[in-house]
Amino acid sequence: MLEMVSTFKERFALALSIRNMKAIELSEKTGIGESTISQYKGGYSKPKDKRLVKIAEALDVAPEWLMGLNVPMDEKERAKNIIRDYIENGSDPRHTDTVEVISEEDKLLLSRLHRVRQSTLDSINLLIQADLHDS
Repeated sequence: MLEMVSTFKERFALALSIRNMKAIELSEKTGIGESTISQYKGGYSKPKDKRLVKIAEALDVAPEWLMGLNVPMDEKERAKNIIRDYIENGSDPRHTDTVEVISEEDKLLLSRLHRVRQSTLDSINLLIQADLHDS
């Protein structure tokens, strides 16, 4: 289960600061009114799903991060973590809801890694069987 580590208000302010973006610029990029963005900045309200996605895309951050969850700030880092987890633990992200954050290039890499991993496991099993047969 994902843990809340910050508030939307804090993350929103941080993302605006990191991206060096003013509320009016965000308003222009998203089509969300400047007064509404000011409401979000002040913590008086939070965006609904569609607006949250628009804001996250404009700020180049993960929507889950923006909502305060303990996840990587940007999608690229999130994709790297998914690939790292696959390499280290063998958990196949192609069977989860995280696939959308992985680029086509990374999906190809994952498919190759999966084939190599499977081929390696098959070779190890053959060696074990041969060793058992020889014993």
